[in-house]
Amino acid sequence: MRVEDGRTYVDKEEVARRLIHSSIRNILKRDCALTTHLILGSATTLLQEYAKSIGKGVLIDIDKLVRPEFAKGMKDAMNSHYNFFKHANFDAGLSIDVTNISQSNELEAFRAIVEYWALFEPRTHQMSLYFSVITILYPDLYRWELLENEKPSTARIRQELAAYGKADTFRLAAKALDLHPFLEEIQEDKQQIYRKAPPHYDGPPHRDMFKRKF
Repeated sequence: MRVEDGRTYVDKEEVARRLIHSSIRNILKRDCALTTHLILGSATTLLQEYAKSIGKGVLIDIDKLVRPEFAKGMKDAMNSHYNFFKHANFDAGLSIDVTNISQSNELEAFRAIVEYWALFEPRTHQMSLYFSVITILYPDLYRWELLENEKPSTARIRQELAAYGKADTFRLAAKALDLHPFLEEIQEDKQQIYRKAPPHYDGPPHRDMFKRKF
């Protein structure tokens, strides 16, 4: 995040990081699972499009990383729910099964972290802590030998949490998370949006971007 001429700017990396951090907080504190799912869908879409734009290709190969009996279900769960929550062009009167959406979020947040690490350098405390939590909750899901991303500091936390059940693990992890807040993510608007100039964007035009009049 940078401040220039009194305006605050963020880049794609920071947007992705903030989305992932928000999803981690929501999951550990058991906040709204539907909202969390949309946050995660935005994060993974952003990361995958960013990777494609810089020629990075596929960030995480689900078929390779996830054990075969779980791979298809993981991919289908994320795509179907995210599309349903975002659009209503052809299914306005329909419903979708969200019975296991919290579990889907737990796994998708892990996937987003691995994708983020494939693109960007910061291994934040939030991501490393959550990485460790997932290794405890889903020991048979991933091929862990392919994922050597854990920090020594969070390895110790993982060992301490290993003796607890899921509810206690989340509660203790959320407590550990609060010890390392990202203060720069707590942002206060310094201008009244209705009385100032519209937001400045220095990239190519997006459809309907900033066209709404207040």
